[in-house]
Amino acid sequence: MTDPKQLLISGLEHDDPVVQADAARLLGEIACADAVPALLAYVSNSRHAYKTAGFEALMKIGDKSIIPDLEKLLAAPNVQDDWYWHMNKSVKAACAICLLSLGSKIALQHLVQLADDGQDIFYGWFAPSILRMDSGLPGVKQLQERLTVETIYKDGAGTLREMDPSFVITVSEALACMNTEDALEAQRSLCAWRSRYIRVQAARGLMQQSEAKEDKDLIQQMFNEAQTEFEESGLSAILFEQKLTDDISRVQTIAASSQDAFERAYAVEQLGIIADRSSLQVLEQATKDSDAYVRQNAVEALDRLDHSDASQIINTCAADESMRVRLQVAKAQSTREGATV
Repeated sequence: MTDPKQLLISGLEHDDPVVQADAARLLGEIACADAVPALLAYVSNSRHAYKTAGFEALMKIGDKSIIPDLEKLLAAPNVQDDWYWHMNKSVKAACAICLLSLGSKIALQHLVQLADDGQDIFYGWFAPSILRMDSGLPGVKQLQERLTVETIYKDGAGTLREMDPSFVITVSEALACMNTEDALEAQRSLCAWRSRYIRVQAARGLMQQSEAKEDKDLIQQMFNEAQTEFEESGLSAILFEQKLTDDISRVQTIAASSQDAFERAYAVEQLGIIADRSSLQVLEQATKDSDAYVRQNAVEALDRLDHSDASQIINTCAADESMRVRLQVAKAQSTREGATV
């Protein structure tokens, strides 16, 4: 029998960079200290931007002994310098944030320079990560003070970045970290954005901050007027979390029978967020879906479910043909009592 944690560590050496990133992410979620040497090798040797997941995992584990190695990577990250955010800049930013969490002064200098230069990598892509850091760590508060509604949202109005939904989503995530009225107003405006992904993200961010009846009514109205399965699933989960509904049948139907694999996967993910025991049968069915991403999300959702049969269903997925699914199983097994692979 394979040790679940060892299977996760072995995933860092897989041929597929997506699998490697999944393994790193999951090792971070369980804060696996035994994985530090392998994670350090991963972020050092991989030449793919996905290795930002490795820095995030190392940050969650918190081993300060790796600071000298990471400072070398900050200077030479071993990825292509493409003059854009998603390769050299994103890897260096992820490395710097990890280092800052461990106490590196060099990392602080790097992030301050990004802020001084007005880089989108600071005021957008990595703003949520910085705002979620412990403000008591040296240098963190001064960085967080640079991230305001004015700098991350209003200053971006009318720029080409607003054409990129993934960028605006990170802005919405950052706004959700700010407990101010202007942040709420910005989220409300994003709830009317042209992209369904942004609308749902903004709705979730708004509900993380606001208890106002008018905001809850806004989310209900958005659900009533939803034109896509994605919105129906995401907004249903938000309404359930806010105790504004206990009817999740539409999400379960989408998870079970949508013609679009992405919509099924997203609905399954939302069932995991809702974590209602009535979804057990739908989630079990989803572990047999033809799409590997649906099956992976189903295992993760079952891991969140407080049901006596969930572990047994998860264990039946240990031999799935997809390595991503097997890694998700290993993560679940490493954190559930009496689990074996």
